[in-house]
Amino acid sequence: MRIVVCLKQVPARDAVLRLNAAGTWIQETDINFEINEPDIYALEEALRLKEKHGGEVVVCSLGPARAQQAI
Repeated sequence: MRIVVCLKQVPARDAVLRLNAAGTWIQETDINFEINEPDIYALEEALRLKEKHGGEVVVCSLGPARAQQAI
């Protein structure tokens, strides 16, 4: 069995968010990112299923280069 888990990076809970100069997105410099909490639960459950039934857990994420840190 192959279990695929998608991870999303979100700003850390304690991050202070500011808009960029254009006002279109958050200013990402000096912000710490973490894995979205529900995605952590999904990964934990996938690992439990793998331990119980065998198989493989595949993790994927889309986004900028920093998304590789989550994987």
